[in-house]
Amino acid sequence: MCFIGVGLRTNEFATNQMLNNDWFGTRRVAVVRDIFDCDQQRMHLDTVFNVASHNVCVMLETLIGDNSPERRLVTEYTRGTDDKYYVSRTDIELARYVREEGYQIVPVTVEQQGNYGINFLNVGESTIVGVDESTARTLLSSGVFDGNIDLIDYSGMTTMYGSVHCCSQVLKRRNASVNAKFHEVKPVANISSDFAHKKGCVLVGPSYVLSANRVERKTEELTARTPDTQNIFANSSVLTRIRRNFSKLHQMLVENGISTNVVAHYPHEKTPWGIFASHSVVTGLDEGALFTPLDEKRLPERKDRLVSLFSSIDNGKSKILESSTKCYGAASLVVDKNNKKIYWASEPNELLHDRDIHFFNVTKQPSQTFNAVLDQYYTNSVLFIAEKFFVICSELISGDSVKKELENTGRTCIEVTEQQRNNFAVNGLIELQNGEGQTILFASRNAWKELYNHQDTLNKLYPQRIIVADVNEIEAQLGGSLNDLVSPL
Repeated sequence: MCFIGVGLRTNEFATNQMLNNDWFGTRRVAVVRDIFDCDQQRMHLDTVFNVASHNVCVMLETLIGDNSPERRLVTEYTRGTDDKYYVSRTDIELARYVREEGYQIVPVTVEQQGNYGINFLNVGESTIVGVDESTARTLLSSGVFDGNIDLIDYSGMTTMYGSVHCCSQVLKRRNASVNAKFHEVKPVANISSDFAHKKGCVLVGPSYVLSANRVERKTEELTARTPDTQNIFANSSVLTRIRRNFSKLHQMLVENGISTNVVAHYPHEKTPWGIFASHSVVTGLDEGALFTPLDEKRLPERKDRLVSLFSSIDNGKSKILESSTKCYGAASLVVDKNNKKIYWASEPNELLHDRDIHFFNVTKQPSQTFNAVLDQYYTNSVLFIAEKFFVICSELISGDSVKKELENTGRTCIEVTEQQRNNFAVNGLIELQNGEGQTILFASRNAWKELYNHQDTLNKLYPQRIIVADVNEIEAQLGGSLNDLVSPL
């Protein structure tokens, strides 16, 4: 097995290239994804995790557990009988993954990690070369590591932000009998896509990119308006709070039984449009996901990555729509999946000419106080359709045909004002099914507050199945909410 980290430096395009060319040379590859942390101090895998012997590893203690806001997620690839790699497991918390593989974890403190205690070199047969005495003592006194540790003075190199593991490279490692003993190798058949990915939801997170109300476009660059958003990458306190919101949302989905596939964005994707699932993909249709046309600001790599993920989930049924018509995914197209109807706040066009689409107009230009990045009303900010109810901001919709049509489906109507809409009373909602087939309504804290007069109605529709999520920082800084971050499957 090989472990490789993906995050601020290495990205999934690189790991896919290595998998496709069989450059790992191992039967299994564990891709350890840094989605919720993305900190310069912990940007490489060997700064937070390392293998000490055939059954012992060390890990930064703040990363351990499903409740850790800095946790890493593992996607495992396994070589099939055709010698190609297939996804065998997805989004497994790192500590849980290595324990299930038979490793015992020795936790390392933040101070020890800062002294490069994890960045040691394993030279085989339970012998490691390290640089931090405190970490060495922790490992030797753990009761699970029975190997040898050679300590060396490497201070001349650690001042340049690296240690012995950073300065070394394994060219070839022979198969050791001890590995065969503890990690039995079995041939496997090709893994189906149904096993590879989970049919619950796709959560697309703004892990590396900050595009906020206080951030504006200047030519092709993002320029911060206020001092606390000038550093939009790893050291930004604003971005850290956004990641914490995202991490907590993922934890909440998993805890409530929602199978969640997580997609992150990368440092080079500095477009303000690369932050929400709703900007490019539409789900809830029988034949699979639809990917809507992307303008020049939307990077093709992001579309390719999302298409690849959705295709693995729906067995290649996803379609890419090519057209000059502007359409921003589920933000533009709100689907009534029960009645196979699409609602679109747009002038009639030919993009989906073979679909039953109800076009409608908004009555005035959007308030710039809602989201300085957006230049129009998105459909999902004025209309939300659930199984038993719908939320509509009639103040902003020309005519009453949309409301009447949805009322005729038997759904309960919840009217909100423009002010409530601006506080995410519409796109702060998402309806999902868990693994037991239960329908759960998730609401952002702001949305639930704005729907105060309707809470009794919603509680009757969803007895004990309404979950309130704190995504205040994402809403305040990015101008989107749950309906933008999550794509139901």
